[in-house]
Amino acid sequence: CRPCSLIAAAVEDEGGAADRSHVVWLLVVDEGEEALCQHLRAFSALGAVRADFCNEYGVSAEPFCIGGSAALYTVSSYRRRSSLSAELAAKVKVLECSEDFSKVESEALLLRMAQGHPNIIRLHGQFLCSAGEPEEGAESQVGEQGAGGSARKYVSPLPMAQPYHVLVTDLCPEGDLDDRVTAKGPYSEAKGLQLIGVLLSALTHVHNIGLVHRDVKSQKVLLGAGGRPLLADFGSAARLSDSEAMKGIAGTLGYAA
Repeated sequence: CRPCSLIAAAVEDEGGAADRSHVVWLLVVDEGEEALCQHLRAFSALGAVRADFCNEYGVSAEPFCIGGSAALYTVSSYRRRSSLSAELAAKVKVLECSEDFSKVESEALLLRMAQGHPNIIRLHGQFLCSAGEPEEGAESQVGEQGAGGSARKYVSPLPMAQPYHVLVTDLCPEGDLDDRVTAKGPYSEAKGLQLIGVLLSALTHVHNIGLVHRDVKSQKVLLGAGGRPLLADFGSAARLSDSEAMKGIAGTLGYAA
């Protein structure tokens, strides 16, 4: 009899806030490690809240960006050690209360709903992690080299004193649209029209599935491979059908209508 691998995951219902519920799935796989990985990735694509972040990824020792409420780290999959393309971005937020988890879980759910457009940042998974210090000797090399050709060190788990939530998305090493314009100046008229066109297409997709982003600005447009613009950060997004959320104030002063 082949050994089985077990994992539990929580999946949030797509209903409104009033009827939101969680379903716990028990996944039983007797087809080996690769089959388990495929099933886990499928659950991640469905918005599962996994608890095995430290088994899946190594995390850069230092964040590459620190925002007002979260930090961004580079992560690399332990299961794809030889591939630099496995490098992704992890948005890490320390959870100080249950309301914090509700907010980040909502962001992940809405981003997952918005998947399916080439100009929307790709979601690879979300994780709920316990507080913990890296074990002695846990630091390791993952991948042959990091950004700029230098070796990158990874640790697992992150040294957090409180539970934390992790949202894993594509890594965009070229930064955001604001960085690009600051460094190289404005786009040409033709390039600018092309950029606006693909972003309007992404927003049309978001609106067609009943969502609004509510904080569109140059810092929320990341540049992927080949400079492809990607609409990101759904932390202020809401369902059009959510009357309570739609009554709230969202956006950034200077950008909001």
